Amino acid sequence: MTEFLLLLSIMASKQTLLACVITGLCIGCLAVPPVPEIRWHSLPPLPENSGGHLLVSYQSQPLVIGGTNWVGGNKIWYNRILQLKGGENVWATVGELPYPTGYSTGTVVDRTVIVSGGNTTGNQNVAHTFLITSNWQCKVLPDTAAPPYGAASTAVGERLFSCGGLLKSNDWETASSRFAVLNTLDPEAGWQEQPPMPGTGRALAGICAWQGKLFVFGGADRQICNLADCWTFDIAGNHWKRLPDMPFPMRSALAFPWKEWIILIVNCMTTNEGTTITTDRILFFHPESSAWLNGGHTPYSAVADGMITDNKIFLVGGEDKALSRTAECAVGILE
Repeated sequence: MTEFLLLLSIMASKQTLLACVITGLCIGCLAVPPVPEIRWHSLPPLPENSGGHLLVSYQSQPLVIGGTNWVGGNKIWYNRILQLKGGENVWATVGELPYPTGYSTGTVVDRTVIVSGGNTTGNQNVAHTFLITSNWQCKVLPDTAAPPYGAASTAVGERLFSCGGLLKSNDWETASSRFAVLNTLDPEAGWQEQPPMPGTGRALAGICAWQGKLFVFGGADRQICNLADCWTFDIAGNHWKRLPDMPFPMRSALAFPWKEWIILIVNCMTTNEGTTITTDRILFFHPESSAWLNGGHTPYSAVADGMITDNKIFLVGGEDKALSRTAECAVGILE
């Protein structure tokens, strides 16, 4: 029997993460497959520092929509659309948005990009959804009750799901348990409210879909305290279930499904001393056994924006420290 290191969460007073040696390849009688390797490579930096942009896969290449930056102590919002030109390996401006926006939700349907919610200049929440066509033209739809700043979102087939967010931008007392869905085949019908997510109101949770279920990881509550709880929503059964807590509290995590695993780019975590820090940590979550394993580190430490397409994880820009953004970019190849 081969010995390997498995990171387990022991929920003590400070939720200490311990490294425990487990003999064998079975946890609770469920086999845990080997953790995949991620080989990281640098990509060209963005033209300007940026964070809070929407990153989607467009023809297997990253598309950067909007975003924010800090210039001279002032926060600015971008209205640009950037595309990584694969053959040339450069970022190119391919279009403009109808208004500056950041922290939006979105997805791609038949070469049309759907962008919804988030906030804009002055930290005002945006209630609209707009469409970006294949020739980079934008069409703004009527008020669609779009997700607010800090909502976590993921697409499953023709549906785009949204959880949480601040009902009033920059007011953490309005962190919500809102749960809504948008039919991407009929976006003009707007977001449809669902029974709220259990637990405390939150913003900046991680979310992804895996085998017919949504998985929601952490976030921050109304006191801006990072959360360690983990939830799953059965889409067909229409019900929530709480999972064992994560190894430590985190917010702004990126969650990506990959074969038997969910990969978490942690981004922002709470230390044992209670300090919130940005981090380059990666964790692997095995949904069938609720096991957590260490996945190494990303090439840079920031609250990065990211996406997965095929076997590639793209990390693009992000908040590297308070009132600051980075232009750094990287791609990780899953093996």
